[in-house]
Amino acid sequence: MADAHNTPTDYEYLERLTLELTDTDEELLRRIDDIQLISNVLAAANRSTAAKELFEETLPLICNSLGFDGAAAYLINRGRQVARMKYSLNPPFLFEQRFREVSVNKEPFNKSLVLGETFVAEDLDIYYPDVHDYTEISALIIIPIKSPCGVVGCISFYQIDTGGVSYRAKNFLPMVSAYIGDALRRIWAEELLKRERDKFAELSVQHECANEELRASNDELESYKNKLEASNSLLQTVIDRIPHPVIWKNVSGVYLGCNKEWERVLGAQRSEIIGKSNKDFFPQHITETFDKNDDEAYTYGKSEVTISYNSNNETRIGVFVKSVFYEPDGKVGGIICIIYPPDCPHEGGF
Repeated sequence: MADAHNTPTDYEYLERLTLELTDTDEELLRRIDDIQLISNVLAAANRSTAAKELFEETLPLICNSLGFDGAAAYLINRGRQVARMKYSLNPPFLFEQRFREVSVNKEPFNKSLVLGETFVAEDLDIYYPDVHDYTEISALIIIPIKSPCGVVGCISFYQIDTGGVSYRAKNFLPMVSAYIGDALRRIWAEELLKRERDKFAELSVQHECANEELRASNDELESYKNKLEASNSLLQTVIDRIPHPVIWKNVSGVYLGCNKEWERVLGAQRSEIIGKSNKDFFPQHITETFDKNDDEAYTYGKSEVTISYNSNNETRIGVFVKSVFYEPDGKVGGIICIIYPPDCPHEGGF
């Protein structure tokens, strides 16, 4: 009797224990599935290099694991008035990317995109953009995509023929959305860095091209400089061969150059003469005579006068023949003068 009395109790206990173990196993399997899904989402997020690739990788994983029939992701533009970029996953699970604006200030997007909250609705009979006609949607959940800088978009998931949004999905999706938000921030930062690097590379190329042009210009200028120096050297040699003093000054009366004969007259080197004026070598009354004669040359374009002057402790008499010279732009550049002995025949001017 005792055995007969105790047997049902043992059966009940074993049955209850079996149910508890079964529940534990099912919970353990769900947890394993959750961990696997998180691992897969993280792996997809880490290897994605663009927003399209990120959603193309993660939306199918989430839909397949949590039993959703389709999903769409919207990214907010900078002005936060509309969500412009749409990534859509529809049966038969073909992924597409397109531009479609949805107002972030209207339901149901206001709750997720503006307030950063989850929107859940069940048993809807509406036209939803992610399906192709008026249809019954048994469940719709919209999750905000958050990052440290705030809400950057949202993901909507829907079911057509099955029950409502599961407790697991409601608790699991915000966590997955956070991973996606972090991945988006990284992707956008890498895209910005790449754009800046590309700009820098482009600027570097432009800089190098500019340097090449500058080097070519410098080489060309150096060539012109060498040619000009050679030409000036030849011209100076020719002027030095003239047996009479030759000088040229700017409009301020400052010596710009002379020949060797004028160096001998003043008893100074050319380097000691250039940059100075008559007052540095002659007394005031001689300087005033020279300056008056210069003014006459500027007035008439040329002049000729015989002057007696002292230079290098020697009294000299010379016929100063002067002519005005002009700059390339047509402005008066100064005076060039050649000094003849009084008994030397010459033509007036140059």
